[in-house]
Amino acid sequence: MTTTNEYGTATGYFVPNDNFIKRGEYKRTTLDDEKAKADILVTAIDSHYEIRVQKSSIKLSGRGVKRSKWIGNIYYVTERVYKQLCKEYNVMCDF
Repeated sequence: MTTTNEYGTATGYFVPNDNFIKRGEYKRTTLDDEKAKADILVTAIDSHYEIRVQKSSIKLSGRGVKRSKWIGNIYYVTERVYKQLCKEYNVMCDF
């Protein structure tokens, strides 16, 4: 493939690569693996922290914690509760 512009001409070549990912396929990254191992994922931050609890052994309740009406493992927590969770669990952002 040859491209010409005001700066000159450049020639590029496509080289076959065994690691090439085909269109429509997804190759997992180390970040994907780390997120899968996390206890809690932060899915949004607004006036509260929206978190997804990935381990069923983690039970959240009390002041500053509100459970989603539609999705059982989604909670809305205050910043104070979020900081406490960060001390106790492996928390990662999912955005």
